[in-house]
Amino acid sequence: MGKTEKRNKNKKQINMLTGKIYWIADDFKFKGSRDYKKGETASAVTDIENIIVDDNMIEFTTSPFDLEGEQISYNVNLKPDDIGLGYSGNFYDKADRDWNGEMKCELFKDKDEKTFFLYGKWTEDDVIYTWWARIQK
Repeated sequence: MGKTEKRNKNKKQINMLTGKIYWIADDFKFKGSRDYKKGETASAVTDIENIIVDDNMIEFTTSPFDLEGEQISYNVNLKPDDIGLGYSGNFYDKADRDWNGEMKCELFKDKDEKTFFLYGKWTEDDVIYTWWARIQK
């Protein structure tokens, strides 16, 4: 497959996939430098777009969302890990590439590869979040 065919295939994937991402701290063995009060949960949710899911990579962009009074949007880039059990990579804030972190996840998909579920850890500013995303065609 030539570069043009691959590019067109990826464009089709980007246009056909929709999804939503969720983050949560505290409820799932929260670790980090932020001091949340007992019973308080840090969480966020937003849509994801420009999605590519294939055997060699997972990429997407989060729609802008409010985080502590600031509009944030992340670019996410994941590659298969060394042992082939999941994906790992990084993310960065679209407005400030210096605001970045590491993430890893497992990919689950239905037999028809029309629905994907990602589940993993997201490390940002020394805070570890559990995150998951549901993506569908």
